[in-house]
Amino acid sequence: MERCEALQVLKDHKIRVTAGRKALLEEVFRRDGAFSAAELHRATEGVDLATVYRFLNLLVARGIARALRGPQGEQFFEKACVHNPVHPHFLCRKCGSVFCLPSAPLDVSLPGGGGFLVEEVSLIVRGLCPSCRDS
Repeated sequence: MERCEALQVLKDHKIRVTAGRKALLEEVFRRDGAFSAAELHRATEGVDLATVYRFLNLLVARGIARALRGPQGEQFFEKACVHNPVHPHFLCRKCGSVFCLPSAPLDVSLPGGGGFLVEEVSLIVRGLCPSCRDS
């Protein structure tokens, strides 16, 4: 799978480029699924956890990443780019795992035929993953 170029994305979104931010965004773009801030922190050396959270929140605010709530209320993130279009997720209520599901066409008909500005559509399926269901 192709990836977006971290340095170019930072410049395009007018985000000050630092070695830490570039390393974090490269790691975000390397990932294919949802991840926690702690997972991103462990994968990048020399960047403290508070910086990771601040940067992820900046990415979400700029539309470079998406945030979603896990089964116990914890926050997960994923890249939001052409290589990862909006899609539904399955959240296991027992182990807390987040699984990306294939995209499906979604027809959203809003009342009144106009005037609405849709900023986010979220589809989350909750239940037990195969490992937790069988245990």
